[in-house]
Amino acid sequence: SAKKTMNKNSIISSILLISCTSIGGGMLALPCSTASNGFIISIINFVICWIFMTISALYMIETTLWFKKNINIITMVNQILGYKWKIFISIIYILLLYSVMSAYIFAYDKWIKKLLANNLDCDTIQFMCIVFFIILNKIIIFNKQNSIEKLNYFLSICLILTYTIMVILCIKHVRLESLTHINVKNISQSFSLMITSFGFCIIIPTIAIFLKKKEKQLLIAITIGSIIPLIVYIIWQLIILGIFPKYGDYSIINLINKQQDFDIMFIYFLEKILKISFISNIILFFSIFAILTSLIGISLSLCDFLYDATNKKINIRNNIAISSIIIIPPIIVSLCFPLGFTKILNFSGILVAILLGILPVTLTW
Repeated sequence: SAKKTMNKNSIISSILLISCTSIGGGMLALPCSTASNGFIISIINFVICWIFMTISALYMIETTLWFKKNINIITMVNQILGYKWKIFISIIYILLLYSVMSAYIFAYDKWIKKLLANNLDCDTIQFMCIVFFIILNKIIIFNKQNSIEKLNYFLSICLILTYTIMVILCIKHVRLESLTHINVKNISQSFSLMITSFGFCIIIPTIAIFLKKKEKQLLIAITIGSIIPLIVYIIWQLIILGIFPKYGDYSIINLINKQQDFDIMFIYFLEKILKISFISNIILFFSIFAILTSLIGISLSLCDFLYDATNKKINIRNNIAISSIIIIPPIIVSLCFPLGFTKILNFSGILVAILLGILPVTLTW
């Protein structure tokens, strides 16, 4: 029974890692990127992206199970496609994970500043954020599965609680007539961000190690773990597209046209529409927990990738080196080149489509 409990806990932990890696801070931008097409078209697009990325994840599982050793994407590519593809995919992989991590660090810093603006100055908050990310990174890299499971459980519960509160506060303000709009023009504009929102395939090799390459458990984790984000996104689309007016000062069109911080303006608009002063803090806390849970999955994926790429043994010295490689470049990029959260995620969508959408199918065939 103890073994069954351990297996059950590992499956639950894997499901949470898959689903929470997908549900990132970019969720705030999703309704605005899909608003012009309307609720029904956006749901169809979400389902298409979910099917595409879930099939890719299943192909990734199949490829992972071909190898007896615990390996990552880079060894699979080298052995199946050859050295030139290994170099190409390595560049794409590092670009993808560094760009997503940079976007998340940039957004986290901005949202913490928004929460603590009345109590601390910006430089102190920024320093605190950097120190926090370094500590979080060290916990993930050095303690691996046990501490990661506990940390991810805690953050996932916080994520679920804040999301539930948001839904309860917002659902009664939804106007069904706002959900009937349909427009098929520029239907592909939102695909880049949507694809990024289902980027869980990146953590499949790590999940395979967690679950000791047991195929049945992997399939359960992928199926449930991928459906959860889809449901979360659909409910969020329903709420936001049902609440925001089509025209006026606080419409989504007006929000899109604003040249200021998009996510902060989104929260401000929602607060004005609902006339609930504390909704902004709830959304900020949700976004922060979404970023932290996503960063766990991304850091784990990048850690296993780098160990696989360098063929290094897992020890304290190598952990220090790997953790430094993981966290320092994204911090520098987020501080020196703050391109904007949504812009970086849109760029990441192209890389996700290549790396996590096309690659797993290519490896299997």
